[in-house]
Amino acid sequence: MLIDGGGFFNGTFDVGKSILAPFLWQQGIRSVDIVVITHPHPDHLQGLLFILEHFLVHEVWTTADTIHSPQFTPFLETMRQRHIAQRIISDRSIPAQRSGANIIFLNPDHGDDPQPVGRNSVAVGTSDSGRLLQREETPLSPFVDLNERSLVMRLSYLNRHFLLPGDIGKSVESRLLKSGAPLASDVMFVPHHGSSGSSHPAFLDAVRPQIAIVSCGADNVFGIPRPELLQRYRQIGCRVYRTDLDGAVTVTTDGQSLRVESFRRAKP
Repeated sequence: MLIDGGGFFNGTFDVGKSILAPFLWQQGIRSVDIVVITHPHPDHLQGLLFILEHFLVHEVWTTADTIHSPQFTPFLETMRQRHIAQRIISDRSIPAQRSGANIIFLNPDHGDDPQPVGRNSVAVGTSDSGRLLQREETPLSPFVDLNERSLVMRLSYLNRHFLLPGDIGKSVESRLLKSGAPLASDVMFVPHHGSSGSSHPAFLDAVRPQIAIVSCGADNVFGIPRPELLQRYRQIGCRVYRTDLDGAVTVTTDGQSLRVESFRRAKP
């Protein structure tokens, strides 16, 4: 399962061609069972275009949101041309099991789907029951509301849990707390790359990760991860890894123990 693919808003560097594909090929991987796009912003989507075009992809998981963008439009077209199955995910989706791992879906909120506009409905995939879904195009622009509608998944393997929250912010974190969703996890990807609008204290107290991983570029213009946010993780005794400082971070588990390795430096 490949979840998000990185990328840049200006599209001048192909993350899929230059980073993802070489890594997968080096690992002997030529096919991907499931490609997941948490939300169709370029910094999560762009690197997946090359993967869809050059790997045998069996299935794609997306939210119901469709936008017109230089990345997402060809992404959908490639799926259609290569006859790749698409599964539309929301918090009502049936939990999945893959190779002993259990996956539950916590976001987006099914009851918060964007209101359709226009009259032309488009086929966007199949439901969990296999029924073809027809949906009208939505008024979403490429950069509006999509962060809070990120696909959020919790993966469990035996006694270890991983929380993958996409780019959600405080409002969705609060909704998940109120819903009573199972959040406690050993490993968490830091929401929204460590921006100040996410990882609020009550949410961190519910998740209580031992290990947190921030996906961010070196010296990025957004100033993330924010120092005050990193302090929140330190206060709960969490080890924080950052791709700008640590490079690629690999977490391995047998369902009991956890092992963390980073490309650039070791942590105690």
